Amino acid sequence: MHPFERILRRALGSAPAAIIEIAVHLWGNPASQTKATESALQAVDNLRPIVARNPTYRTKLAVWLVSPAAAFVAETNRKPSAIPLVREAIGPYVDLARTDPTTYGPKSAEADNA
Repeated sequence: MHPFERILRRALGSAPAAIIEIAVHLWGNPASQTKATESALQAVDNLRPIVARNPTYRTKLAVWLVSPAAAFVAETNRKPSAIPLVREAIGPYVDLARTDPTTYGPKSAEADNA
């Protein structure tokens, strides 16, 4: 584990939001982009059971699936692996676009076109 990541994990904890913060910080260093991608995927995996218990977190999951998770996966030369992540985000974005088309309509279209 990179010393910077250790410091961040101590400061932020291991909650999905903290792991996303770590991923975003790691992404800025090209040598750490694979680790950033793994961290983003870990955060998404950690958030899924939370969403299963409390669907209000579905929006957060959809956002993280598209960015940073799918974006990082695609940028690390694994575009085919990014497709299922974006597809998973489509359902929540379609639901959100129905209730708030101004905010979520463009994101729903973005996810649908991936």
